[in-house]
Amino acid sequence: DTYSMALISCCSTSPLLSQDGRIYRTVPSDDLQGVALAQVALERNAQRVSIIYLDDVYGNSLRENFLASYQGLAPGVQVHAVPYVAGAASYTDVVQAAFREQPDLLVLIAFPLAGAQIIKEWRESRLAPDVEWIGTDGLRDDTFVSIIGEEMPRFTGTAPAASSPYFEGFRQRYLAAVGGAEPGIFTSNQYDAVVLIALAHSRAGPDLTVEEYRA
Repeated sequence: DTYSMALISCCSTSPLLSQDGRIYRTVPSDDLQGVALAQVALERNAQRVSIIYLDDVYGNSLRENFLASYQGLAPGVQVHAVPYVAGAASYTDVVQAAFREQPDLLVLIAFPLAGAQIIKEWRESRLAPDVEWIGTDGLRDDTFVSIIGEEMPRFTGTAPAASSPYFEGFRQRYLAAVGGAEPGIFTSNQYDAVVLIALAHSRAGPDLTVEEYRA
């Protein structure tokens, strides 16, 4: 039998998901984060940019969106992109390739473990020790900070964020419920996704269809 269902994701950011009418999300697409990355890079007036990116759907999508946005904002800039594969024993060759063009800004599209290892191997290489880094939402994690330690480079991150009375109300309830720990990067999005599912069930009843969910 073939089954069809509607999905509501709290943290799926690939722009490709927008092509499927059965998939909804409560987090912005990486189309938006690519623009945000480009704006941050533009503020740094970077003329030579190297991108170190995870070679998968997430990394390639963000790389493409950043490139399109940044080159539109700053025509003529030099951009050098270097892919990496998760789980490698070392990223020394990736770091060396990224610094071959003497960048004045690094864009790191990664998740915590590999991202922290790349930063550590860059520090050990002593290549351009004062260069600035921009990181994506996948690095907004305590694991990334704890692995790097106290020697954090000049680093700025981009990530979705909410700021409204509704979010502040959620935040206060969350703090009270879990004993003071701040919500994680996608915690409010998870909450919204569950509430949307509950509302769909409440509206359509126990025998709801995909079409009724979508309505």
